[in-house]
Amino acid sequence: MAQILSLGLATKIVLVGVWAALTFALVLVLIHRGNEVATVRIVIVLNDDLQKLGLRFWLLHVRDGKDEIKDAGPLLNEEIAFKSLDRHGTMEATVTYSKRIGFQFKCFVEQVDYPYERVEQLLKESDFSEPSKGVGPKYRIFFILKEYPTYKTIDGFVNNFYYPS
Repeated sequence: MAQILSLGLATKIVLVGVWAALTFALVLVLIHRGNEVATVRIVIVLNDDLQKLGLRFWLLHVRDGKDEIKDAGPLLNEEIAFKSLDRHGTMEATVTYSKRIGFQFKCFVEQVDYPYERVEQLLKESDFSEPSKGVGPKYRIFFILKEYPTYKTIDGFVNNFYYPS
């Protein structure tokens, strides 16, 4: 502290100016970074028969961006539950993503007590496409939303893609 007090007035003014400029630059970076993130609501509508089964629907946020782009985000595989909006089968999931590069996603339903073939048929009747069994110990049926573009990953999986805003 004594060293700062012994500095000349001009040096102190320069130090305060540098400190203010660095603080201002940090604030700009934080504001800009906040603008890079956006949220979007993905909405699905279930038919009556699918609603009656009482199944849980999820959105899998695979990653931000496409696999081959330089700024693609890490593999997330974040599971986001669809929430019911009304009694008519309308459900939504909210995704936060990097708005510069969009994001990959895929929807799935937990199959639970029903045969795969029954749930698959009901998904098709609700206008969902490409139903497929999930791999692993969980009973999931993945599907594609027709109203969003698709993207084939470098591993050969087909996901929906939400383009940058």
